[in-house]
Amino acid sequence: MNPRILFVGTNNAFSQHLASRLRQYDIHVTEHIGVNEVVDHVRSTNVGIVLLDMERIKGEGIALIQNIKNTFPCTEIILLTNPEQVALSIAAMKLGPIEEIYLPLDIQTLIKTIIRAQERWEDNNSQLEI
Repeated sequence: MNPRILFVGTNNAFSQHLASRLRQYDIHVTEHIGVNEVVDHVRSTNVGIVLLDMERIKGEGIALIQNIKNTFPCTEIILLTNPEQVALSIAAMKLGPIEEIYLPLDIQTLIKTIIRAQERWEDNNSQLEI
C-alpha cells in the first residue's frame, strides 16, 4: 500500500513544495496548516503517518504529539527539526515519535523513513485486527 501521510506545518509554500516532492514517489499527502483540529483530521482521513514540521510549530508540537499518541497510539510520527532544537527534540522523542529528520531536508532519507513508518503502521494495525 502506498503511504498516506498528514503533513503538519505552518509555512504554506514549504508544505506545498514538500507535498509535491513526496507525491512524485507515490506518497499520498494531505497538508494541514497549523496544529488546530489535527486529531480530527487524522481520524477523518485514516492516515497512518503524521509528519510534523517541529522547526516551525515548536512547543505546540509537543502537545500535538501527546494528543495524537493518546488518541491513535499506532500512528507513526516523524519530526522535521533543526539540529539546534535539542531540548524540543528530546521532549518530543520521549512521547514516542519514530524518527527525527534534520532540516535542511534530504528527500531520500525522508522517503526511506516514511516507507519504514508505513510498514510499522501496517504491522501494528494487522495485529490489532487479530
